[in-house]
Amino acid sequence: TTVRPVYWDLEADGSWSIHDLPYPATDYAGQPIQNCTAICISNDGKTILGQVVAGNGMNILPVLFTMDDKGEWSYKVLGEEYAIVMVGVDERLRQRLPGRIIALPHTESVEELAELYTAADLLLNLSREESFGLVSLEALACGTPVLTYDCTAAPEVLRRHAGECDCGIIVRAAEGVTAVAVAIEAGQWREITAEQCTLQAAGYSAKALYARYLSLYE
Repeated sequence: TTVRPVYWDLEADGSWSIHDLPYPATDYAGQPIQNCTAICISNDGKTILGQVVAGNGMNILPVLFTMDDKGEWSYKVLGEEYAIVMVGVDERLRQRLPGRIIALPHTESVEELAELYTAADLLLNLSREESFGLVSLEALACGTPVLTYDCTAAPEVLRRHAGECDCGIIVRAAEGVTAVAVAIEAGQWREITAEQCTLQAAGYSAKALYARYLSLYE
């Protein structure tokens, strides 16, 4: 038995109707999936983030459901062209992660960390309790754009003094991982150059910050 994704719709008379969502019948290996479930929906009700559990029960892939102008739903399995790399993972956490996530141990090497930042196409800083955003700034200094939520101090690192952001993507924290998945799939971050990122990071150099501090007393 396969668990299928559905969504509930509130009708004009106050009753609820249940609608099936389309879903992939097989996983990336061509095996029947175990289940496909919807997890969260965007505020406008036109995008749903779900997950597909592969036939082996080990691999979990995100799936994005979208509604077109005619009210028809379609889906796309995400992640097949992406690799998620997590750095600073201990053995206990590594054993709990899905097989498609590359888990690397903590490193004290600045050179190794810089290589990882540079090799990445995009840094995900999805903290909701960020006091500054040092990880984001380190990624920018290595020429890598950042995707972050619109809460805490993280967006400040990405925005220029005029309030514009051209070195990363800022999504609404209220929409959670659905907004993250939509932003990744939209691909606007691919248009951000390494020069835009390093230019933003240069504004947080010691020399630049000293000058800004001194200007407060002029």
